[in-house]
Amino acid sequence: MTGPEDRCPFPRPFPPDFTACPAFLPRLHFATDTRGQRLRPHWTCAHLDTGQRVEGGFYGQCLLGATPERERWAKAMMAGQLGAVRTARISLSEAIRPQVERLMQVVAGKDGMGLSHAIVVTRHSEVGPAAAALQDAFEGFVDGHGELFKEAGIEPRDLIACFAEGVREFVNRPLVREWRFDAEIVGRYPWPVIAFLRPDLVREVGLRPL
Repeated sequence: MTGPEDRCPFPRPFPPDFTACPAFLPRLHFATDTRGQRLRPHWTCAHLDTGQRVEGGFYGQCLLGATPERERWAKAMMAGQLGAVRTARISLSEAIRPQVERLMQVVAGKDGMGLSHAIVVTRHSEVGPAAAALQDAFEGFVDGHGELFKEAGIEPRDLIACFAEGVREFVNRPLVREWRFDAEIVGRYPWPVIAFLRPDLVREVGLRPL
């Protein structure tokens, strides 16, 4: 069964070194079960979503569209830069994974979600240190791998500033369901930072400035 034209045809979860799709952009997904408990993170694609079939049922939907649209988007992004972005996203995500998992755990419990009052109070007190640890890990990796980000066309100082602003907003949300920065915040930064932190915002042929 071929399914809709915008169906992702590749088996999942994706391995970190996946290259079969020219538009693939790795994203570490922090899923939860039906009770809101965190599951083991796994690699997905920043363009992958859940679509609903006309006849009923669901499928893995590529938000870029069918194969021609995926190829067109990848070409607009420039192959060399896209490869560098992939490498940087994977390397950085793996480096800060423990700190992200810890922050997600703390933030998920800061507003209750079935926890006792004592646990909620404890989680509130842990949010600041967890966010600071994540920011330190992020800055340390970016500072230590400046050439990696410059190959992707990203100015490290802009990336660090955007990440810091995004984390501050993230931990103050009333209810957190996914690890994703606010589009309004990310959108204020240069295009390469947007493409790196929120690639879902640059689907219109790369949204590259002329």
